[in-house]
Amino acid sequence: MNNWKNYTVNIGYVKQNTSVEVKFESNIPLKIQHISPGCASCTKFVDYKDNILTFKYIAPEFPKHLDVKDIVINKGATIYYEDGTSEELKFVGILKR
Repeated sequence: MNNWKNYTVNIGYVKQNTSVEVKFESNIPLKIQHISPGCASCTKFVDYKDNILTFKYIAPEFPKHLDVKDIVINKGATIYYEDGTSEELKFVGILKR
């Protein structure tokens, strides 16, 4: 199955306590039954319209106990289709202080 132009999206640098829209483009109109973000507290499904699936990533506050300037973001969601199949989409980036 090759439903999506990209299965992984790089969102680049994201500052703590901000949010960013993450967009995936499908190759064809898809019959999506359900979307399950891997991290329900930081990744919210927004919309699937005109072959564009949109999530909102809410960047958390940088962990105080870590003595580094950035952390890798590696999040995803499972897309469940009406035909009973499913696929994983991921987005990656860097969380900055």
